[in-house]
Amino acid sequence: MDKPLSSLHEAPSWGRVLKHGMVVWTRTAVLRSLSIGILYCPVGLGLGAFAAYEAIGEGYRFFPLYGGVAALITCSVLWWLIIERPCHRGVAAGIVAGALAGLLSHPVCWYLKILAANIGYWVLRTGAYSSSLGEPPVDPLNGLWGAFVLSLWSWLFFGWVTIPSGGIIGGLFARLLKRSCRTSVSGS
Repeated sequence: MDKPLSSLHEAPSWGRVLKHGMVVWTRTAVLRSLSIGILYCPVGLGLGAFAAYEAIGEGYRFFPLYGGVAALITCSVLWWLIIERPCHRGVAAGIVAGALAGLLSHPVCWYLKILAANIGYWVLRTGAYSSSLGEPPVDPLNGLWGAFVLSLWSWLFFGWVTIPSGGIIGGLFARLLKRSCRTSVSGS
């Protein structure tokens, strides 16, 4: 039942190596795209938590969730479009994909907040999502340009963190993938 002590130190469960030398989470393009999104997610969660803590008013309590989900979505989708689909595995492409995720996660985050406010107001019928005057939130169609306008402020306050951190995370992840691909080719 118990594994011998030597087998416990061979390969940790998060980095189990396959027969051809690649780590399990790098096996498919979808897993690689989700992995980079998960790696970038703490940036959105952390900055969303900071914004929620510093914000005046009560409408920001779920902002860490919106920030984390926006980071996951944008980074995963951009990694798929820029790196995986055209098969560009260079570090420069990883930096570009990560930096673009840092830029585009802002409007996605604001749009998620607008969608949640609409669901809360129109579907769940809670008054918590109305304005201080009791008005409904902006509709989802006008919310598209509203998210962009709100992003102008969040880029000013947080873009100097999200864009470089996305580039750094994307570059490091691309370098890690390049190294694991190199070892899998030379090991076979």
